[in-house]
Amino acid sequence: MSITPAAQTVLVVDDEADIREAVELALSMEGFTVVGAPDRDAALKIIEQQKPYLILLDFRMPGLTAQEFMQIIQARNIETPIILMTAGKDPSDQARELKVAGYLQKPFELTDLLNLVRQYTA
Repeated sequence: MSITPAAQTVLVVDDEADIREAVELALSMEGFTVVGAPDRDAALKIIEQQKPYLILLDFRMPGLTAQEFMQIIQARNIETPIILMTAGKDPSDQARELKVAGYLQKPFELTDLLNLVRQYTA
């Protein structure tokens, strides 16, 4: 039995409202249920309450590094795949260090976003 996109919640964690809202809109238009979080506390609350199928995580946010977020996730035994969104020079190295499922280099094309999300929610 395959799960429909609407049944698959994707969490977008990014402090930049424009990016978060653009990603939310693009995924919503493809039929996914999308929830946005501007910070760590909101993200952790959503993870506990809604158990998303996938998390899109900004690499740098005020008061939270991706590394700190991953430590919290691992300590709580949360196994949700995480896609790192980063403007860093070596996104594959960052992704490997953090042991995330994948990465998107900012700025990214919406088709790249959709293709990557579909890999983890199909």
